[in-house]
Amino acid sequence: MLVADSTGVKTGKTQRGSSLNLAIKVTGREIKGKRARLTKELVSLSVGKWREDELKEARADLVVTDGEPELKGVIARTQPDLPSQRCLFHAPRDVYWALYHDGTQEEWAYWEERLWRALRKPSAEGMAEVDHLIAELELRGRHSTATYLKNANPDLFTVARLKEQGIAPALVMVATGAAEREFREINRRTEVGARWSDEGVERVARLLEEVRLNGTKLEF
Repeated sequence: MLVADSTGVKTGKTQRGSSLNLAIKVTGREIKGKRARLTKELVSLSVGKWREDELKEARADLVVTDGEPELKGVIARTQPDLPSQRCLFHAPRDVYWALYHDGTQEEWAYWEERLWRALRKPSAEGMAEVDHLIAELELRGRHSTATYLKNANPDLFTVARLKEQGIAPALVMVATGAAEREFREINRRTEVGARWSDEGVERVARLLEEVRLNGTKLEF
């Protein structure tokens, strides 16, 4: 399965820097001592725009993303038949920011609890519950939050639906944590108190991930 996500890196002269995009393939789990460890392969890494040529070559039976609109479009173009699961840990956090745009972020705990209750239900029941949330949000004038959930709802229950149909892949995930762990390692190696060029940080991050995930050997 694929896990795709983005994070910010300190590049250029702007405060926001640039977006570092990462797609990895989770191929299995292995036990080392008393701990389970995911085995992963690097599929694509870029700064700025996604490398659609690399994503198009990936072979997978599921993709997990944070639901970011640009990434959704990239996946739709490169892997149009691939089932897509929205990260269940990003979703409640994104509800906070949608409520912030509605000027009602103080209500987040209430809506977060309602959303988690829906996410724990079987797919059809859960999607219906999210539809009820959307209707209630619209009625209360929380239009940004209602729109977010309307766009998210179809992908929130993908894995649950596949399991119910008995066609889920052997290895499934409902969060982008596998990519988040790689981001922490990349940030640890690249936060050096100076700002990188886009090209420079992409080269360093790609080399790091090639060594960590694909077993590339360095020769000096």
